[in-house]
Amino acid sequence: MEVIKTHMSKQASYKKEPKKRVVLYNTPSADPLFVKSTVGAPHFFIQKNGLCYQFYEQEVILNPMVYNDNNIYIALENLSMLYDLNGEKLNIFNQQYKGKYTEKPWKGFKYWDNYTDNQYLKLNELLKIFNIKSSVKQSLEYMPDIINFSGICFRANFSPLFYDVTPAFEIEKIYY
Repeated sequence: MEVIKTHMSKQASYKKEPKKRVVLYNTPSADPLFVKSTVGAPHFFIQKNGLCYQFYEQEVILNPMVYNDNNIYIALENLSMLYDLNGEKLNIFNQQYKGKYTEKPWKGFKYWDNYTDNQYLKLNELLKIFNIKSSVKQSLEYMPDIINFSGICFRANFSPLFYDVTPAFEIEKIYY
């Protein structure tokens, strides 16, 4: 599997025992350098076209969302919620959106940027290389006990304030 290793950090804390969770979340940027420079940069970043970037080895302890050393973080390029203005869809940057979207009410929003087949393919390839239980949370809602879960989950499971991944994410496409 091709993964572009970029700007791998040399100064990091490592966890010797295997991690037990993969946390998926969104980033609106397609630029790997921007994603890497943000607070809470992930271990991996998958663009809509399926290109995958690795910023840290999976053993590195990152704390972008929760203070826990059992997580591997994967960011997916996605604009998240879309707005309707007289039938025209706008993205979070207030620009006209012409891509495919999902219509499903959730957390006060109705329209969501779709994830791509290329992202699902790369995500499944990536998940195969981790020694993580193949259980996938079937809900995007906040779950107070998520810290005890082993498998694949979403940033929205950690707090009601998070909107990612979104209802446009097709959980059934995780099949690794």
